[in-house]
This record gives sequence, C-alpha cells and structure tokens, in this order.
Amino acid sequence: MIFSSWSVPVGITLPTLISVLLWSTTVIATEVRRIDQTVAVPVFGDPNAFGDALEFSPVDSSLIAITSNAREVSLIDIGGMTVQWRLPTGFNSRAPAVFSHDGRLLAVGHGSDVSFVDVFTGEVRQRFPITVTPYAPPQPYPIGPLQKLRWSRDDQSLLAVSNTDFVLADRATGAALQVYYLPDRGALFGNVADIQFSEDERFVYLLTKTHLHIFNAASGVLVRTVGVLDLLPPNPARQIGAMRITADGLFTIVSERLFLYIIDNQTQQLVRRILAASAPIRDVGFTVDQCCVLTASQDGTSRVYDIATGEQLTRLDDTRPANQRIGLTAVGSPKKLDVIASADYSGLVRVWRP
Repeated sequence: MIFSSWSVPVGITLPTLISVLLWSTTVIATEVRRIDQTVAVPVFGDPNAFGDALEFSPVDSSLIAITSNAREVSLIDIGGMTVQWRLPTGFNSRAPAVFSHDGRLLAVGHGSDVSFVDVFTGEVRQRFPITVTPYAPPQPYPIGPLQKLRWSRDDQSLLAVSNTDFVLADRATGAALQVYYLPDRGALFGNVADIQFSEDERFVYLLTKTHLHIFNAASGVLVRTVGVLDLLPPNPARQIGAMRITADGLFTIVSERLFLYIIDNQTQQLVRRILAASAPIRDVGFTVDQCCVLTASQDGTSRVYDIATGEQLTRLDDTRPANQRIGLTAVGSPKKLDVIASADYSGLVRVWRP
C-alpha cells in the first residue's frame, strides 16, 4: 500500500500545512496535505491553474501525467507525492499528452507540433509538426493545433486530430500515413471529444460532440457515422459534458449534467443510463481493463461504476462542508481500483484509496 506508513496526529482533521514547491534538477519536492482520506500535492506554478486531464502510465501506476489550463504538462510520482518535471505546452491550453504503451515516452501536443518527452528525465527527445501532403501541390503542411493524440499498439504511429484534419501519423517523422476525411471538415473545429483505435486496430474512431465516426484504419474509408445525441433520451435543454471512448473502442461514455450514458459502439445502441452525481460531471475516465468508468464532479466527489452492470462500486467523497468543497476537474485510475487520482480547481492532484 503506497501510503500505509503515513499517520495523522489525533485531533487533526484538516491540516493547515502550506504546500511548498522546491525545485531541484529533476524532482520538485512538496509537503503533503491530507484532506480527510485524501493525499494531495500542488502541481502547477500558476496558483490559478487546474488540471485538464490526467493519465496513468500503462506500466507504472505510480506515475501520472497531467495537463493544465495554464499550458503545462507535469509528471507526478504519487509514491512520493512529488512533481518529477514540468513542461510548457505552448499556446494550446488543452494540449493532449499520452503515454506510449511501453511507458517510456509521453507524446505531448505543442500547438501544431508533437513532442516526444522522455518520461524519466523530462527531456524532449524529438519535436516536429504532424503533416499532410496533398496531391497537388506536393508540399507538406502542418495540420494545425493538436486536439487529441493516441498511440498505436506497437508505438510506431499516432492518431492525431486538429481543427481541420484527422490522420494516422508516422511516429518517426510526423508525416501522415493515412488521412481520414469527413464530408464536413468544419465539423472538427473545436468539436473533438475523443479519438481511439478499435481493439484489433482495424478501425479508428472519431468522437465529436454530436457524432461518432468510424473509419477503416488502412483505407481511410468512412464506414459509419452514428448520431450520438440521437441515441440519448430527448432533452430540449441538453448540456453535454465529457465524452470518451473506452480504450478497446467498444463503448462511448457521455456525461450530461448528473447522468452518464453508456453506448455500445458495435450495435449503436444506448445500453445504460446512470444517475451518477449530485452536481454536474466535469470529467469521466476508465480503468485500463475497461471494467469501470469513473466520474469527477463539481461537488468534489468521484464515483466508480461497473460498465457492464451500471452498479456503483464506490464513492469517493470530499466530506468537508459544501461551502468548502472544491470541484474536481479530471479523474483517472490504473488497472486496479486500489488508487484513484483526481485533479481539482485548486491546482491539487488528490490521491484516493477506496
């Protein structure tokens, strides 16, 4: 158990320690604060920053990459609750950051460029734009600010999407190996929710805020378009929040204020509707084995549901008074639910032990 050696003095319920970041060559040491059963670490240099997205390393569940609205990406070691390194991400405030499957590299969007960062040192090994070469004239052009990235299983290529293009790019050069065209290219502009491979990588998925598009990975042909909102119960005041595709490509998860909707991507049917929060849901995440979906809510709670049954498995609650709670902005978990990490609006990453 990562934190089994820590204890709290009797009578202390809300610590008043001031968290301090101390820079060294590679590790930023921090004092640790407890909020009930939560261990928290300040992540960003900007006190107004908060986490946009977080992801666990696929090979070391003590490592988390987290991006912020302050145009930074940080690597956190939750074993020692330290920030290992921090890196600016340019002008894109929602820059994507994803681990390679071998856990050695982090692909980070820097505007139109992708950077490959050494996970262990924070050193940028390579940086170049993702490019497309049109038939005429044959001059490569960058696809523009990157919204989402995904590694192929062999870590040799990347799915990448911008405001104008959706491509499979060569990991070594950034050149597009395949381009996936939508009938309306304008549908991508500020509208991308998620991208993913199918489990066998024969298909790629593009999820916008209104539709799921399924392409043949090798040929680039658009196989099917599904109106995601058409599968949800009618609601004239609809307010869609987070939308994600599971890593195996089998399910789409849509949050709408207090509800989760689970859509089967193979049958294109809504299979489950869950009342999942008492305040609007800010983010959804998955365990790596795809058994569970997690929520991050504005009421400071994170809840875990079994995707197959819709059963709530656990609720991780900020037990402070309502006027002292800080809403969560992002959530994630490794393969097993022994650790859940969430980011909040105060710039902390909070580590829960269900």
